Amino acid sequence: MERIKSANIRSSEKLYARGLKMALKIIHSDDVQEQTVERRKSYEWSRKSVTAHSDAEKIGASIYEIPPGKRAWLFHFHHANEELFYVLNGSGVIRTIDGEKSVQEGDFISAPAGEEGSHQFVNTGDEPLRYIATSTMIEPDIVEYPDSDKMFVMSGQAPGGDKSKRRISGVYRKSDTADFWEDEPE
Repeated sequence: MERIKSANIRSSEKLYARGLKMALKIIHSDDVQEQTVERRKSYEWSRKSVTAHSDAEKIGASIYEIPPGKRAWLFHFHHANEELFYVLNGSGVIRTIDGEKSVQEGDFISAPAGEEGSHQFVNTGDEPLRYIATSTMIEPDIVEYPDSDKMFVMSGQAPGGDKSKRRISGVYRKSDTADFWEDEPE
């Protein structure tokens, strides 16, 4: 059996296994650019989008790191996409519709599509909370934010995908409604 030495493979290289037309791409996390987001006082995280460097179309993956005392993203759920998280190190809580649940290194957390998958990570520990987030990449998707009665609607590219490919993308209050026939010609 041939063994692949990942230390010798960079993100730009593709391996072709046994003459198959499908390419296997190996990406080292050190080769993925990290983006840091700071919003308001309590929201801060760093993200490495592995998906952006891969050829994957139906599954997404990112590595997140949340500093102590901070949280990532707003409390939310997806209508179309499922997510699966794996805690690499650190500890904290994940907010759910059933309250807060403790998470620590080695935990897997699944968030199905729909309200029962509502979640938000909060680092309550003394060291960074690092985790891998994977998801399906289904579009269109609607992301709901129960704390603020908002929704994010997107079409053309799934959450975590290339934003420039989105045809529809906007955040709206769920309570904003319009009559179906309003402003339409007679």
